Amino acid sequence: MGAVVARRGTQALTRWPSRAAIALLARLALGPDRAHAREELVELLWPGVSLDVGRNRLRQTLSTLKSVLEADGGPVILADRSTIRLVPESLSSDAIEFEQLARRGDVVRALDRYGGELMPSFYDEWVLEARAQLSAQFEQLRALAPGPEIITPTRRGLMDDALPAYLTRYYGVDAQAARLRREVLSQRLVTLVGPGGIGKTRLAVELAQALRDTPDLAGADNRQLQFGRVGFVALAACSTVAQMLDALAQAFGLTCGSNEVADRLVQVLAEQRTLLVLDNLEQLLPDAAPLVAQLTLRLPALHVLATSRRVLGLDGEREVVLSPLPLPEPDAALVDLAANPAVALFVDRAQAVRADFHLGTRNSDAVAALVQLLGGAPLAIELAAARVRSIGLTEMQQHLDAARQTGVGRPGPKGLDLLSRPGPRSGVDTRHASMEAVIEWSWQLLPMPLQHTLSAMTVFVGGFTAAAAAAVLDPEVDLILQLDEAVQHSLLSAERQADDSLRYRFSEPVREYALARLPPGDAPDLRRRHRDWWPHWMASLGATVPLAPFRAELPNIVAALASADADGDVDQGVRLALALRAGFKVVPLPGGGIDHLERLLTKPGPADPALRSLGLSLLAALAFDAGLRERAQAHADRALQDAPPDSLARAHALQVAARIAWTAHHDREAVCRLLDEGLPLAEQLGDARLQATMLAQRAYAQHVSLGQLDQAAALFARQRGLLQALDNRHDVHHAMYHQVNLDYQRNHWGQTIAGARRLIELAQADHDWALVSKTANVLGGALRETREWHAALPCYLQAAEVAWADRDHFNWAYAVWNLPAALVRCGRPDDAMRLMAFAAHHWTTRFGELTAADQRTVQRVTRLARTQLGAARCAELEQEGRSLSPAQAMQSLRSAITAARSQPAPP
Repeated sequence: MGAVVARRGTQALTRWPSRAAIALLARLALGPDRAHAREELVELLWPGVSLDVGRNRLRQTLSTLKSVLEADGGPVILADRSTIRLVPESLSSDAIEFEQLARRGDVVRALDRYGGELMPSFYDEWVLEARAQLSAQFEQLRALAPGPEIITPTRRGLMDDALPAYLTRYYGVDAQAARLRREVLSQRLVTLVGPGGIGKTRLAVELAQALRDTPDLAGADNRQLQFGRVGFVALAACSTVAQMLDALAQAFGLTCGSNEVADRLVQVLAEQRTLLVLDNLEQLLPDAAPLVAQLTLRLPALHVLATSRRVLGLDGEREVVLSPLPLPEPDAALVDLAANPAVALFVDRAQAVRADFHLGTRNSDAVAALVQLLGGAPLAIELAAARVRSIGLTEMQQHLDAARQTGVGRPGPKGLDLLSRPGPRSGVDTRHASMEAVIEWSWQLLPMPLQHTLSAMTVFVGGFTAAAAAAVLDPEVDLILQLDEAVQHSLLSAERQADDSLRYRFSEPVREYALARLPPGDAPDLRRRHRDWWPHWMASLGATVPLAPFRAELPNIVAALASADADGDVDQGVRLALALRAGFKVVPLPGGGIDHLERLLTKPGPADPALRSLGLSLLAALAFDAGLRERAQAHADRALQDAPPDSLARAHALQVAARIAWTAHHDREAVCRLLDEGLPLAEQLGDARLQATMLAQRAYAQHVSLGQLDQAAALFARQRGLLQALDNRHDVHHAMYHQVNLDYQRNHWGQTIAGARRLIELAQADHDWALVSKTANVLGGALRETREWHAALPCYLQAAEVAWADRDHFNWAYAVWNLPAALVRCGRPDDAMRLMAFAAHHWTTRFGELTAADQRTVQRVTRLARTQLGAARCAELEQEGRSLSPAQAMQSLRSAITAARSQPAPP
């Protein structure tokens, strides 16, 4: 409990050969008097694997474990053909001893024996169950304890200046603490800056304790430093410099008037190296800055560490910005989630109010989503975790997510209501009893014009640039200086982009607080200006849209569509979406944006039927790429119905109808009929990009599908010529993809491989993840055709990963579809069968029918898997695959490729 350690005498074993070895020993130790069936152990340690594979793994794990445990002594484990057990009285465990003491009613000794959570970082179902039982038993005993818990005092160091004591564990700032330590040792004035609730005080206290209790410290130049004194002065209750001086006098035991404190400090501290921690200095600035400067000038051995929501602005000051806790990676495995500091903090604080709370497979997604919504802010995480006693994780997540999507002037739930608790934090600091109180402390220090500017900036979602803010604000506002001041107060963060520009961002609690203070009468005009900005911004980007900035603005684009939907401004909403169409050809619009555009186009208007038809065509394409086939088909049909004859709107409607007819139904006749009308119309009306798109569609439907590759090549050449004249690099690169694919169709594997690798490099440089995904797919296919099965795996993984990260449902489905044919050749028939079943079911459910070639692929993978696994097992795997969610399929894909790449390549 608390850690997995084995001891024999003075020897301790903490490094284990494998996690399976730890789990096997723990299972035996938790049942020391019984013989454990091998089949039972296989299912517990490796759930879901075939019995033969599991028995082999168990054999290997047992052999390794015995070699470790029995190297210097007698036998510990007995094994026969059917069971495994411990040698009687050869091993004891704290968990069993705790249970025995509890059963005997020896409460004090049982509580002392409880060493903490059972097997930390293990999340097997049987471990979670045993952990919960032991934890519940511990809580029952703690309620029966005869007196208050005894807390062993920590060792005091070189002096007795009091530092705050904490009863909670500290998480996740190792790297930032190391940097702060270096700065404090080498610099004389360091300011730890960050928004309220980010953990500045806690980090400063932890560092001060470490420096106080360590006699000798190496500075940046390797000189040995020693702080003869470490002083901590809490300034949160001070509002004047006079009160600050009184606090300094009290902290150092000085009996003198305020006007004498500085001189007395100089006398007291003159002969020793001192670290002075000034906590919560922001409300005293700028008035307190001269006092700090005076002390550092008069005391050459004084090092000052200030915590503040704004810098002091003094010469020689070193600013250390404290960042939020690192957030978990999307779709992280359970063991990685458990190790994430933000998740670990949430779990620890949740267990403080609910002893039976544990991170497991059932709640891990919700916990990860919550810490993401809370932005990794420690106080926000603590406050949310305290709610698990009475609010479910899913309900909490939904509430916070709905609050995040609340726009300017639109009612919605308040996330700040959740982020509070009754009573002051630690009984003294009411500022930290809620996130609202934390933010209000900073807000009151702002001048009124800046408060108004920040409230207006809440119209932006997911950040904004100075140019965007200037377009929305009153032109008389001195915006640059106001943004700088807001950053100094830690109410905005300024994130430097790859092009060296700055992007400003609220934390979600600050945004909600500022939004609530926006005068209601200002909201309609702000929403309208926000919507007006995006077409102008798009026009300023040039022919080749820079995709990283475009992705960064997707939350704002969705918010603009949402406000058009809420305000009933159909024309502006549709024109906004159409203005951004070039970006949507490469970057998917999130599902919320699709929903808002769909609602806009079901409202009365726009008056211009051509505008409505163009909007419906765009919506149909976006919905189809998102896997919403039936909705896409309905929008495409309506686009054709509403389009005026011989109009550009009709040409676009014909193009999207042809795409759906081919991809979903493989209806060559319908595609040719639609393109026969659409191509001349696009050419006649001068839309070269639309004409190029239709030429590629005709090449695939009318020629590639029939093996007429020379005719297809001629159409692709015409397409390239049109696109090169438009000077849009993304379009040109996508035209190059058709050439790579044509080489693939001609079985020119060397040319395909070389061309695909070159194109992937070009697409990566442009952040064109859709092109990276589909080109990596072709590269994997070419390697597979040359029987380089293992070499194909990383290509399919890349194709799937970039599409998954970009929420590109269409290209992700292709990546999953193509992988099983390689997996089954790499000795992973079970994974291949499971993923093939998922891919076929997913495609037919979301995108369309399988072609005859597709069905042959399924049959080929199934036949090879049956040869290795048998028909019954394949039937089970097929059912498993059909029931997978996309997220489960992605996890399965990753683990399958990892496992396959660790095995030797087949001959």
